[in-house]
Amino acid sequence: MAQLPAYVPNENLVVYWPLDGNGLDLGPNGHTGLLMNGPATAVDRFGNSSGALYFDGIDDFIWVDFLSELQGASAFTLSYWLNSSLEFPNNPNGAYGTVLGHWKHDGQSSGPIGVLVTHDDNVIYTGLSGNSAAASAAVVGADVWNHVVLRYNGGAPVEERLALFINGQFSEFVNYPSIPAQLGSEATRTYFGAACGPTGTADYAWSYLDG
Repeated sequence: MAQLPAYVPNENLVVYWPLDGNGLDLGPNGHTGLLMNGPATAVDRFGNSSGALYFDGIDDFIWVDFLSELQGASAFTLSYWLNSSLEFPNNPNGAYGTVLGHWKHDGQSSGPIGVLVTHDDNVIYTGLSGNSAAASAAVVGADVWNHVVLRYNGGAPVEERLALFINGQFSEFVNYPSIPAQLGSEATRTYFGAACGPTGTADYAWSYLDG
């Protein structure tokens, strides 16, 4: 039976998807996801042949039942590995792809809702409320593995609520005026590798992803 790796901290852990060929959650809350439309196994950053997943940017994503722990959260940390050309040519909405979508699918786009994390070209957009998102000044490299960590702390001063780390180094505080002190409780779906919005699933990530 798969075990939580020693390098993954288990204190206050919500979910851990190793993405080694499936959507199995090794965390304590049982948020195993369903692979939709065939994300393919891929070589991970360690060279393991089935240690990551490839998302084709057309319709691949992981449907997670729901991350209820994010509803109204005032702090969280999101960590993932991404290897992408960062061009996202298969998205008709533009050259971007979403890694995590915890959002409302019925058309609401204003006020605190949930969280969206999107790669647009080589910068990272993070949306914590409708109609507003922050773009990082830092960039990630194309066609190489990048470790991305976003740390949200709603109790910090607004200009320090969203911290970005890239490849183990602090990069910046990503700031925009409407970063809320806590996430909303309006989200209704959670997707990994795609966004959830008023038109359904969209903005698929054309990337290799690893946990």
